[in-house]
Amino acid sequence: MSTIIPVGWSNPPTGLRYCVAIVSVASALGLAWAVEHYWKSTPFVSLFLCAIMFSAWFGGFRPGLLAVGLSVLVFDYLFLPPTFSLVPNTNEVPRLVLFAMAGLLVGLLSAAQRSTTESLRHARDELTEKVQELKSANAALHAENAERKRAEEKLQQIEAYLAEAQRLTHTGSWAWDVARRENVFWSDEHFRIFGLDPDKDNASYEKASEMIHPDDRLGFEQELEAAIREKRDFAADFRIVLRDGAVKFIHTIGHPMLDESGDVIKLVGTAVDVTEHRQAEDELRQAQANLAHVTRMTTMGELTASIAHEVNQPLTAVLNNANACLDLLPKDAPNVDEVREALTEIIDDADRASAVILRVRQLAKRTPVERSLLEPSDVVKDVLALARYESAARHITIRTELPKDLPSVSGDRVQLQQVLLNLVVNGMDAMNAVEESRRVLIICGRRETRDGMSGALLSVQDSGSGLKPEQMDRLFEAFYTTKPHGMGMGLAISRSIIESHGGRLWAEPNQGPGATFLFSLPASPERPGEGGPVAGQATT
Repeated sequence: MSTIIPVGWSNPPTGLRYCVAIVSVASALGLAWAVEHYWKSTPFVSLFLCAIMFSAWFGGFRPGLLAVGLSVLVFDYLFLPPTFSLVPNTNEVPRLVLFAMAGLLVGLLSAAQRSTTESLRHARDELTEKVQELKSANAALHAENAERKRAEEKLQQIEAYLAEAQRLTHTGSWAWDVARRENVFWSDEHFRIFGLDPDKDNASYEKASEMIHPDDRLGFEQELEAAIREKRDFAADFRIVLRDGAVKFIHTIGHPMLDESGDVIKLVGTAVDVTEHRQAEDELRQAQANLAHVTRMTTMGELTASIAHEVNQPLTAVLNNANACLDLLPKDAPNVDEVREALTEIIDDADRASAVILRVRQLAKRTPVERSLLEPSDVVKDVLALARYESAARHITIRTELPKDLPSVSGDRVQLQQVLLNLVVNGMDAMNAVEESRRVLIICGRRETRDGMSGALLSVQDSGSGLKPEQMDRLFEAFYTTKPHGMGMGLAISRSIIESHGGRLWAEPNQGPGATFLFSLPASPERPGEGGPVAGQATT
């Protein structure tokens, strides 16, 4: 039988249950005795039934059974004749049995009712607990749904930001299944880069491959296959041809995704439309070429007197030699050897004048960059020929120290002449305020090895006023000049020319007066240099 649990008491002790049964019967006995002796009335049997009912309700069936036994004994001993005896009268036995059965029935019903009540209460509590759990689960579900909704909204916002960023930067994203050779994802911007509609066009690998320029397709596929085979990142630059015939320049990078066995299953990456960047680079190169041409023309203007002198000298020699030939021819016995010698000198002087004019035309003419194999010593010779008269007019001595093993370089002859001529003119300008005896410009060359690569190093050293420390950091900035009437573009253009040849240009202060400008160029892989003029040659 289930234990009867009173309200507010979760589990009464066993001893207390039986004590309650005894006290209940004792209380009923006290009330019955008081009724009989004070009110002179027959004791109420119902008092014992109430005690039995309360005992069974509080303690359960067994304490209720105890209460029944005690009630029967007390009822028989005190109230049934003969009183004060446990042996009932024969006539009173049915009454005693009926009382016992009534007590048992009351106890059973009370215990059963209490058990049912407690079961219902437990069921109600369990149901309430389940309802609370459901409410908690429902609240958690609502919170989870709200959190998921916020996450979805945040994800949509991030995707919108990403899409806008891709649109602004012309950057598309993609994913490619290696095994199936299929594109599994293209972003909207990637579709736009390829001139396709994401709602209508199919982003198949075959279609994308067909849009790659035929001249770039093989190189792209080789780089792609190499990245898959070597399980590495890859980068490629290629052109695509749109439906309308327009050409775009694309830069793409990809990263491999590996499975558990280490095989490449997917490639993910981005594609950037660099067409505008390439066009800007072309325009910048054209602007630099135009500016370099202006600078050359400016330098040519500064050397007008020197160039005129260089051309005038051979022309005067041609005229003198021609007159000498005329004087020799009318004689009866003309001196053929002298005539031959004079004519040879005429040819040499004419070649010299032609060479000077050719150099001037090369520097003045706006021609595209043409790389060829050059000897640095030949470039020095060309520049010295143009600056010879100017150096003489300024009373400047130019010395060259060029070793025979100076390596050959690959470059544009006119551009390298421009750089060296600019450095020579700057060196002469720096010595304007120096005593004539100290006006020495030294052009040196030597072989150098930098980062494991062989190269040629040329330097122009003057003995002028030198450079201040605050000037060193800004010498090669555009529009910065130390000359009163300078444009500030010569050194900036010279550095860009040297860097485009794979070299570098810099300046160093001398231990004594003046400064030294140096530039290095990588040696040509075709063949080493054959040397130059003998070191120590001087020109005034």
